[in-house]
Amino acid sequence: MSHSAKWTLSSAQILLLMLSATSLVTGACGRMDTVADASSVGEAAVSFPEPGEEAGEDPVRIPDPVAEAAPLQPINQTPIQPANPVPPNPETSSTALAPNPQNAAMKDFERRVIELTNAERQKRGLSILTVNAHLLSNCRQWAGNMASRRSLNHSNMDFGGENIAWNQSSPEEVVTSWMNSPGHRANILRTGFRSIGVSMVSSNGPYWCQQFGW
Repeated sequence: MSHSAKWTLSSAQILLLMLSATSLVTGACGRMDTVADASSVGEAAVSFPEPGEEAGEDPVRIPDPVAEAAPLQPINQTPIQPANPVPPNPETSSTALAPNPQNAAMKDFERRVIELTNAERQKRGLSILTVNAHLLSNCRQWAGNMASRRSLNHSNMDFGGENIAWNQSSPEEVVTSWMNSPGHRANILRTGFRSIGVSMVSSNGPYWCQQFGW
């Protein structure tokens, strides 16, 4: 056999070599043309290095899709507006010197007389009198009675004490007049009283009536 003939391959040998090469490539890629059992699939699977195992490379961090998810943005909604607060009723409002636990309706001048009366009590360390709806009603009725009769008289209504006056033009003036009269002053500063009512009728007057309760 010559030297050149020693490297000559037959067609059958060439075909066999090609089939062997194809089989090696298929196995390396993990490809299987037929259904295999679990063990053969495991043997054919290719394991890739974990991220960062190659020399000189930093580990690649795989983000946690739950922990690193973007926070949910709030839905743009028009904030619910609180209902419009009911403005205080000036006729029934309490003040520091005219507490009105019964929410009795009062006129401004009635509240002012009560505030001035309580201010005189407060100066002397006495308790503040509270507005009483029953006494307010009594005073309005009796002031109207005096105005219609044009007569300054005390009533016989249900009360603990009573001050009356005629012709004073303002709350300040009538309270000053009462404080300058010993009997009226004694009513304003009496320690046992707890409640108060007052009113005025301007016709033929003004006529004022102030009552105190226990």
